[in-house]
Formats: sequence, C-alpha cells, structure tokens
Amino acid sequence: WYQRRVRGMSAVDEHEQGQYDGGADAAERADQTGSDPTQPPSQQTHGSFVQLPGEELKLQQEVECVDACFDGHIRGQLKLTTYRLFFTAAEGEPHDLDIPIHSILKIDKKSQAENSYSLSVQCKQFLSVRFTVNKQERKSKDLYQTLTKLAFPEEGIKLFAYEYKKRHKDSGWEIYDFEKEYTRIGALKEKSKWRHSAVNKDFALIDSYPEHIVVPAEISEEFIKKSTYFSLDRTYPCPLLAAPYQRG
Repeated sequence: WYQRRVRGMSAVDEHEQGQYDGGADAAERADQTGSDPTQPPSQQTHGSFVQLPGEELKLQQEVECVDACFDGHIRGQLKLTTYRLFFTAAEGEPHDLDIPIHSILKIDKKSQAENSYSLSVQCKQFLSVRFTVNKQERKSKDLYQTLTKLAFPEEGIKLFAYEYKKRHKDSGWEIYDFEKEYTRIGALKEKSKWRHSAVNKDFALIDSYPEHIVVPAEISEEFIKKSTYFSLDRTYPCPLLAAPYQRG
C-alpha cells in the first residue's frame, strides 16, 4: 500500500522495471503503435514514477511534504492519477511517496496562510501525510476536489480496477485445462487408481459442482448417481487435494 522509495534504484530493480509487460506483448505494442516496445505510451517514466496501463495522469503540482518518515519539510512534485497519489522529492532529497488513492480514509483541507493551505491525507493502513499547497498555483483548487472525487467515488464501477488495461496473451477462461492439470498431479497418468468422470456434464446432477471430476477408477457412473440420493443438495463425493504437513 505504501512505499517509501530511496532514489537510485539498484540494477536489479531497474532491470525488473524495464522488463515490465515485455516479450510478446511488447512486440505486439510495437506493431500497433510503432513505438519503442520497451517504453510503451502507457508506461511513461517520470523519475521512479511509472504509469500502469490505463492509468491517467490528472494533474501535477509543486508542493511541500511533511511526514513522520521525513526529517522536516521536503519540497517536490505531487502527481495525481486515477490510481495513486505520487510525491516525487526534489533533486537532492532522498524520498518518494506512492499512495494508492483507494487506501485513503480521510482528506482534510485547512488554510495555513494567505497564499497556502495544508492537505492532510490519512490512510487505512495508518499512514498520515500532509502537503502544503500554494494557493496561487492554477491547479491548487483542483487538487483537493479531484483527489476527493477519485478517492471516494459515488459508484464502485469508477474504481481504477475497471480502468486497468494490461493486455494478456491468453483468455482467463482458456488457461485451465482439466486433463492437463490432473495429469500433472498424477491422477490421470497411466495405471492410475483414478479416472475422469463426466457424470455431471452440462451440470445435469448439480449446478454447483464442475462438469468434470476425477473419481476412483473402480467406481461406476451409476454408483455416483445413486450416491446423490443420500444428500439434500444431491451432492456426491469428490476428491480433495492435501498438501504435505510438516511440523516445526
């Protein structure tokens, strides 16, 4: 939820960041956009700030940050997106802040002086941070209003989860293959004591059970059907996978 980053990522961090959504997806992007596949438009980098696919930058403004993790006041740039509130410290300062907006519990705005106000943000994981905002800047009023609107949407469908646009090579419905999975764990290998049963094909017996299951090889389809007579919901015995338990 909350990351306090130190400037100057390690070579491993930089490598992992550069490999974000790479491979075949990167090549696909290059074909569609004609851009560098290692730096897609949806992943613009500003210091250690990297936008997610579908994440939209709403505004950015120079502010001063006050937080218990920092020593004193730190000047920098505050970016507000549809997913997060990101504070990038000015050059020479060691800290950045990355706060998902839906982790925010409360936002308070208080006037401090004629030309500034404080924006206090309290998060659900007990993080509390305060920003000093210059009223004379054109977007100072928009910052509070936009953050409040994004952090507390009137409709759940306006959450960033519905805007996330990372493309996946495979359809989620096609990832699972019954025969491959049970062969992998040994249930459908040659000379196995288990077999594949389609007794519930088209959910003929019970709609809350899968169409395909494995059953002991010696049990017939008729035996499974008769076993449902002893259950109020017409359920039937199914195998369970148990991981080895070790003490200590």
